[in-house]
Amino acid sequence: MARLFPGWPEATLSMPTNVTTMSSNLHLLRHGGVLCDVVLVAEGTSFPVHRAVLASGSDYFKVMFTCGMKESSQDVVDLNGISATGLRPLLDYIYTSSITLTSDNAEAVLHTAHQLQIDVMDFCSQFLCEEVDEENCFDMLALAEMYNLPNLLMAAGKAILEHKVDTEEFLCIDKPTLCKFLTHQELDLEEVEIAEAVIRWRRNMSLGSTSTADLFKHVRFPLIEEKELYGKVFATHFIRSNPVLEERVQEAIKYQENPFLQPAMQSEHTVPRRSVETVLAIGGRMQLDGKTKMEKCADVLGLEPRTGRWRIITELKWPQAVNSVCSVAAMGGFLYTVGGQNQFRQLAKRTTSGACRYDPRRDTWVKLASMNQERGSFVLLAHKGSLYAIGGYDIEGITTNTVEKYTPEKNEWSYVQPLPVERGGRADHAGVVCNNRIYVTGGIALATDSQDATFVYDHVHDTWERKASLNEARFGHGMVSVGGKILVLGGSITEPCGDMLDIYSIERYSPTSDEWATVSKMPYGRCFAGVTVFMDDIYVMGGFNRRKEATKKAVYIYHVEKDEWEEMEGLANRNMGVSAVTLRVPRRLLEK
Repeated sequence: MARLFPGWPEATLSMPTNVTTMSSNLHLLRHGGVLCDVVLVAEGTSFPVHRAVLASGSDYFKVMFTCGMKESSQDVVDLNGISATGLRPLLDYIYTSSITLTSDNAEAVLHTAHQLQIDVMDFCSQFLCEEVDEENCFDMLALAEMYNLPNLLMAAGKAILEHKVDTEEFLCIDKPTLCKFLTHQELDLEEVEIAEAVIRWRRNMSLGSTSTADLFKHVRFPLIEEKELYGKVFATHFIRSNPVLEERVQEAIKYQENPFLQPAMQSEHTVPRRSVETVLAIGGRMQLDGKTKMEKCADVLGLEPRTGRWRIITELKWPQAVNSVCSVAAMGGFLYTVGGQNQFRQLAKRTTSGACRYDPRRDTWVKLASMNQERGSFVLLAHKGSLYAIGGYDIEGITTNTVEKYTPEKNEWSYVQPLPVERGGRADHAGVVCNNRIYVTGGIALATDSQDATFVYDHVHDTWERKASLNEARFGHGMVSVGGKILVLGGSITEPCGDMLDIYSIERYSPTSDEWATVSKMPYGRCFAGVTVFMDDIYVMGGFNRRKEATKKAVYIYHVEKDEWEEMEGLANRNMGVSAVTLRVPRRLLEK
């Protein structure tokens, strides 16, 4: 037959909702017993169904009904060994792609899904993981091993280590399984408790030297206090007499005895369990609601990633507790607070050279060697295992171009090549490490004159080099590295008449082409805000708005890829001069 409309293109109609409608209609037909061609019987309960639907949803039924088996011609199929409690929700799943698990049917569904080869076992495992407790943990372990469910095995192992190490059942766990338990990052135990549990298990077993060392390789000895390392770990004969374990314990003792060496001794064994990478907001000058006076803020706030709430995890120690507008850096899992000032005006004789280090693993502070000179409003960066303090105001309130390097192993500061500025020094500037080099931009040189210069430092040759200038001079701005590029945002500029204005533009720098480009703008003016990168997003917190002459508490997230801003829960108080870093901290600090 000749085509009526030759040359016309084809047309396709696609209706995704039709699939849902058909699934719903088949489900209704099944429950009404309409057009069903076989009846399944499980534990005496009958289930009228359609062969074609079951064959499409289960390899087990596909083989049963299409490969010449006797069941393919039977009107009634008796499913011996299949639970009716488990079968009912699985039939619903085949027909509707939806299944509801409860504490009463989850185990039966798991058994039945395994027998009938229906792809819901991971979902069952996920549900059972939430149901694990100290009463059923050994039963859950048996299920995990029977059906090879690694997530359920680890959930059961967590409960066993936290609640059941004094039982006989714990001593019957095989070594490979116990080793898996010990890798759990979320164990809510002190590391010494984990070590004691493993020691108890080992005393009940006969293991060779190599096997014993292998058993303890997941115990994080450096996280155990020195007194307990000696009294509860090294005092154990099979540890003390094992060369591999003796060396590991001695290394852990050395770690405890030499706090200044700890940044260079970081490893997988110094990472605390139940810890999370998050954003910290540190210090600054806060303005309480209803007050006009700025007060020091000694709080160190941590962002609880799951809830988006801020929690006080610790407080700054002297001198930063007073000089709370300080510079901060994260290195080797530690927070460093260095220098600082206690207000923004009348800077002379209000800066400090003191330095401290915070260890979130133990929630403790250590006082470090002081810098060679007092500094405020300077750049502090961690690079290649050292800290660099760049520029700032000195004790007389005058900008300086000097740069100091802190070597943790020696606990000492030493001068390196100064910033090659033409006049004065630099303060209220910003800096970041990008592609293994230190970059510094903007700031104030003398009095209040804003700068647009960019400098890059090569730590290997101890040299500075001038690079392309910013499109807009600025000070009190933020500077971060994302994806191998540098972004500067916010800040202020001083006009010739003396007025200070907000800078809204966001500029991006390419180290390869040595070019700055204005790529976006901030929705609100901010200077002296805390700025850091977390999961490739830029967090901007607090700061000062020149246009409204107001200190802010708001916190914004800039999604770089989408060029979108999102407001989240703000700081507890309006804060100007707050610093920000990203650091791994134990969850218990965020749960205070």
